[in-house]
Parts: sequence; C-alpha cells; structure tokens
Amino acid sequence: MREHNLTDQERRAVVQDILLAFRVGTVPHRAYARLARKHECHRHTVERIWARYCGNVADGVADGAPESRINQKSGRKPYDRAELAAKIGAVSVAGRRRIERTAAAVGVSTGLLHLLLKEGHMIRRTTRIKPQLTDIQKLARMRYTDLYRRAYLRVRGYVYHGAYGQEVVRR
Repeated sequence: MREHNLTDQERRAVVQDILLAFRVGTVPHRAYARLARKHECHRHTVERIWARYCGNVADGVADGAPESRINQKSGRKPYDRAELAAKIGAVSVAGRRRIERTAAAVGVSTGLLHLLLKEGHMIRRTTRIKPQLTDIQKLARMRYTDLYRRAYLRVRGYVYHGAYGQEVVRR
C-alpha cells in the first residue's frame, strides 16, 4: 500500500478504468479490488472515488470532478471578524485592559488578538490617566495602609478613628 494520497490524475484514471469495466448499469464483481491493486491503494478508496463521481454526475457536474478536496478544506478555518468584534465589544472596558484577559473572556488565543491589532481590525487606545491598579488592588492597598497607620499611631499613644485620618486623639 502507498503512504500518500492519490493525485488528481490517478483519481481520473480510476474513474476511467471503472467506466471501461462498467457492465449493464453496475460495476462488475471484484472490479474495485482489481483497480485497487493496479493503483496501489485500498479498495475503499476506489469505492469512495466512484461514489463521489456518481454523486457529482447526478448533481449535474459535467466531468464528475473526482479530484481531491484536501486543497479546498485544509488548514484552520478563518474567524469571522464581525463576530469577533461583537464578542470583544461585549467585554467590559476594565476587562479589555490586558490582551490576555480579553482573549480569555472572548475565548480566542492571544495571537489572534495580536493579529487583529496588526491588521487594523482593533485599535490600541492608551492614555496617561489609565489606572495602573485594578479596583481590588486599590482596596487592598488602602486596607494595608490603614492597618499600618493604626499600628503606627497605637505605638505612639494615639487612637485612630475614621478612614482618612479625620480624627486622631491622644490617649
């Protein structure tokens, strides 16, 4: 058996051989096996080529088109740019700050988002007033400074009341 697929010329030769062997509306017994040995492929391959040829002729394709469809169907399927734009637009602005977060929210790879940026389908908008911390990080930092401030004042004999140092009373 051969390792590679049949070429388009070999597929046409298989169809021609079957047409030559065709008798009274059917393919003769053992014709598929004989042609498979001749073309060094499996008999199911010959049957598939013939079935595809017959289906194409029934659909009105003049020559039956027994060629391989690998070239037409190979590779990754392209993403619909409009659908991706809608998905990205559905993500909140805070969720779109980082490409990794946006990719996770949309369900695509970061490489695809970089490609969209490169092709001009997405535009990077940065400003100087963009916050460097998320809201959760800001709250954690405020809690930490508040605890530090209370401990610092307690050591020195003061009592701290309020969130922003509104009232500091000496004990």
